[in-house]
Amino acid sequence: MKMLITALLLCVASKVSAVQVTLNYVERVENGRTARCIYTGHNLTRTIEVPASQDCKAAMSFKTDD
Repeated sequence: MKMLITALLLCVASKVSAVQVTLNYVERVENGRTARCIYTGHNLTRTIEVPASQDCKAAMSFKTDD
């Protein structure tokens, strides 16, 4: 029973370390049928690929292990 409780606590502790951050849109790079939306902030940069006909969102939230 103690081992089960310890294992469950370790699982919960590992989930708590994930952080959600919101990054602002800074640049759009088109390349044919798709476009890359580049988001930056909090010393992070994330790139999302969307269809060229779709607009980039003003901000997006990402999960990080930091």
